[in-house]
Amino acid sequence: MENLQVTGVRYFRTNRGLSYSCTTNIKGVTIENDGDGGGTYTEPYSSQYTEYELEELINDYEMSKKVNRWNSFAVNFEAYLDRVYDDELESYNDYTEGLVSDIQSKFYQLLKEQNITLNKE
Repeated sequence: MENLQVTGVRYFRTNRGLSYSCTTNIKGVTIENDGDGGGTYTEPYSSQYTEYELEELINDYEMSKKVNRWNSFAVNFEAYLDRVYDDELESYNDYTEGLVSDIQSKFYQLLKEQNITLNKE
């Protein structure tokens, strides 16, 4: 199971707590956890990865999804602010111009604090 990567995660509420099942890039191999504080393991079982390494793979996947959602929002919001600021500003008063500038500044500050770089591809 070289280069195992998580490609999807599903969570389930069970009478044993929260369980999950992860699809991977290797056909027929999943990462499982039955809940109730039990261990995380591969199915079919392999001892190549520890429980903590498997959970780190899941964390990496979830973080990448979060960053991708942030990036998508950020690019769209930036485009909206640019359009409002550049195309429609002539009809707005000085208060609105200042408000749009403040929103843009806070938006870029938030991106910087979250270590997010806009990817406009």
